[in-house]
Amino acid sequence: MSTHPRRHPTAWLAGILVAALLVAMPAAADHTDAPARVTLMGDLMEELGCAGDWDEACAATNMAPTPDGTWSFTGDLPAGSYEYKVRLNGSWDEN
Repeated sequence: MSTHPRRHPTAWLAGILVAALLVAMPAAADHTDAPARVTLMGDLMEELGCAGDWDEACAATNMAPTPDGTWSFTGDLPAGSYEYKVRLNGSWDEN
């Protein structure tokens, strides 16, 4: 019998969203404009509707801007471990 609690897929998604929102918050630096596009990239993209993971052409994991200047994404992921980044403006210059 395992003593480790089983993690719910929603818990992983909540963690991803919190991390993504923290990363994609409006920039305070004077050299960085607010992003026009924010995309969740990683080895979770296929599970979220893309043809493959780390697919730079896929728009299924684009985040939506919110009125308070943050970005939001909602999706269902199976339980597991994922690697991801949040990419700004279709470029890896800022991620």
